[in-house]
Amino acid sequence: MIIATGSPSFDATTFEYWGALLHDGQLVILPEEQLLDPVQLTAAIRHYGATVMWFTASWFNQLVDSYLSVFEGLSAVLAGGEKLSAAHVSRFRAAYPGIRIINGYGPTENTTFSLTHIIDTDYEDGNIPIGRPLGHRRAYILDESRQLLPVGAIGELYVGGSGVAIGYLGQAELTASRFIADPFVAGGRLYRTGDLARWQADGTVIYVGRQDEQVKLRGYRIEPGEIAHVLTASGYVQQAVVILHTDAQGIRRLVGYIVPASDYEESLLQSYLLTHLPDYMIPSVLLCLSSLPLTANGKVDKRALPAPDAGSLLRQEYVAPVSATEQALSAIWSDLLGVSRIGVRDNFFDLGGDSIITIQVVSRAKRAGYTLHPRDLFHHQTIGRLAAYLDSNAVTSILTEQGLLSGESGLLPIQRWYFERTVEQGGVSAVHFNQSVLLKIADTVDEIQLAGAIDALVRQHDALRFSYKHTSSGWQQLYNNIPNPLAVVDLTNISTSELVTEIPRRCEHFQRNIDIEEGPVFEAVLFRTSAEVPDYLLLVAHHLVVDGVSWRILLEDLSLLLSGAPLGSKSSSYRQWYAALESYAARPGVLSQLPYWQDIVNGYQPLRTNYTLEGPVRTSVIKEHMVRLNATLTRQLLQEVPAAYHTDINDVLLCALLQVLSKWNSSDRVTIGLEGHGREDIASALDTSRTVGWFTNLYPVQLLLERDAGPGGQLQSVKEQLRQVPDRGLGYGVLRYLSASAMMTGRNDWEVIFNYLGQFDQVSGAAGLLSPVSDLSAGEDVGGDFMVRHLLSINSMISEGELVLSGI
Repeated sequence: MIIATGSPSFDATTFEYWGALLHDGQLVILPEEQLLDPVQLTAAIRHYGATVMWFTASWFNQLVDSYLSVFEGLSAVLAGGEKLSAAHVSRFRAAYPGIRIINGYGPTENTTFSLTHIIDTDYEDGNIPIGRPLGHRRAYILDESRQLLPVGAIGELYVGGSGVAIGYLGQAELTASRFIADPFVAGGRLYRTGDLARWQADGTVIYVGRQDEQVKLRGYRIEPGEIAHVLTASGYVQQAVVILHTDAQGIRRLVGYIVPASDYEESLLQSYLLTHLPDYMIPSVLLCLSSLPLTANGKVDKRALPAPDAGSLLRQEYVAPVSATEQALSAIWSDLLGVSRIGVRDNFFDLGGDSIITIQVVSRAKRAGYTLHPRDLFHHQTIGRLAAYLDSNAVTSILTEQGLLSGESGLLPIQRWYFERTVEQGGVSAVHFNQSVLLKIADTVDEIQLAGAIDALVRQHDALRFSYKHTSSGWQQLYNNIPNPLAVVDLTNISTSELVTEIPRRCEHFQRNIDIEEGPVFEAVLFRTSAEVPDYLLLVAHHLVVDGVSWRILLEDLSLLLSGAPLGSKSSSYRQWYAALESYAARPGVLSQLPYWQDIVNGYQPLRTNYTLEGPVRTSVIKEHMVRLNATLTRQLLQEVPAAYHTDINDVLLCALLQVLSKWNSSDRVTIGLEGHGREDIASALDTSRTVGWFTNLYPVQLLLERDAGPGGQLQSVKEQLRQVPDRGLGYGVLRYLSASAMMTGRNDWEVIFNYLGQFDQVSGAAGLLSPVSDLSAGEDVGGDFMVRHLLSINSMISEGELVLSGI
């Protein structure tokens, strides 16, 4: 599954379009605004199950800097078009060691890629190889006499083999200069790239730089002389020269130096450029000079051209930002554009802004608490207009609650399900029911820094400060200000070999220490070890306050805090979501679901069993069985099967489960309890994407196995049956626990539970500050005396590129 990132005229599409379509893959083409908005792009990658994407080097760097989580879920990333930044690649690899990253090199004249290199190490010298020639391709590094050069010698890179273009349409002279006969292969042709390169001893090629004046920007190869020709041909410019300038912020932009004609008007010139050049070739900055500096030989002296000062382009009368929004936006623009003073009338693009920089603006604006999209900067190009847009009703208003929350929050259906279960457990304090994660911490993080980050995390996510009180009318969920300091356990005197047993033993103590009535419901524990091994961090929370999505949020935010980045405003609160569910429960369409769910419940058929146990079954007597699907088969499951049947992995796994249970129970109909994330789109004014809490949606589905349909037909049938479940099952829990017409069956509605947790390879934080631990236990999340009502519970996830299935 490939999401295309370029326009149809961009040569990378030959890889994206045909690479997908000619190999039974799927291709998704998104609008530009969705591609440039990292939030929307992230959602699209998750929604479509994209596995491979191509990014220009500049775009890749921007995303690594501002929205690293966008890559989660991909199996391979290709980057290139410009020289890759070793620092950005290293950060990416530290965060996503399971994602393959490939440096792709190739001019348009050789049809997309000529050489590629799989990056499997860090390059401290900053020189990432562009790799080796692809199959049926050739690459030579030649001197000026077109003789082969030895390893280490710098020369011009020539590429040949399959893919070499016929030439430039209607430009015979240029074709003859760039496309030559291959002196080493009879009948072969080569293209002169104009790039300087050198061979390494291992057979890979290092890109050194450009031999001529041709430049590359955002993946596009540009001839500055062509732009200068268009400028002078406009009639508004007498002389012109264009260069690619890199400022102190590392921002690369085209700068045009012009000697204006007598009737020069910038607005008319800009209009002319828009109709004669693609947008990527239009200079970001135009500087008017009385004359162009010349060398002694009469050529333009580019070294003598004045450095572009974006501040000199402030043509409007300066009007200082006044409102909080104006001041925040001005500070963001100033930092990104390198302009010390920006007023409310100054234009973003006049100051050198472009579509890539809009991504950074959006990221920083969101951290400052503003909901912004890249397209908004194109529609509202000045500080004043953009601030007014954000402050007006034109912006989609998201309901949130800021500060430390207090008071009560209603219980969601899944929480009421839990408390219903505790009656038979002998009370909530009888056995713990937690989720946890054990992490290694980088040596650069000290105890004070970590304690501050944990404190900020608990203040940001109010669910971590919940407490619960049992009253005559049932359980209450309350926000409180219970202090939640970082607990520190000193294990510096414990040997490395003893840590294997000591850390799990200590973790078990903190697992049992979680108390929903007296507190805490969340605890962070630092295990300080000797200098020989890293310190460990245990994060443990009662399941009432977290779910799988919550852990992604918590680890990402903790990483941001440890990196010194602010978290920005809170998203919608847990109790605001509860209020939305109450409103949802009263909708006629939801109430009309009642007969549907009653039919599902009434159609439940018990599973056949081999043994009859006396008394309750507890977790202490249950054994977990785990199987893994190798990476090759997992990749086929994630890519090839969905492409062939237009399904997702959840459909495939449920179809397989249905086949097994149907055969076991000698019945075509099987009832399965499904777990979903529960954060459905039922209220446009709410955003729970950054809200921590237990949102899980648990509901039954009754699936029919069409035995005569064959495997493919059965898969299609299961997919259609699942699509017919109203609102992804949200109505079941709402009708049972929140509606006046609640379905109180008083019994199990299923004996098998299935949950697909997604791809968990990159759940830990970014920047290499936090990393998951797989060789040490974090203690038992669920107490041994917890009573189990189901016969089989299956959890599935993608870990280390493999499908992992665990059944208990």
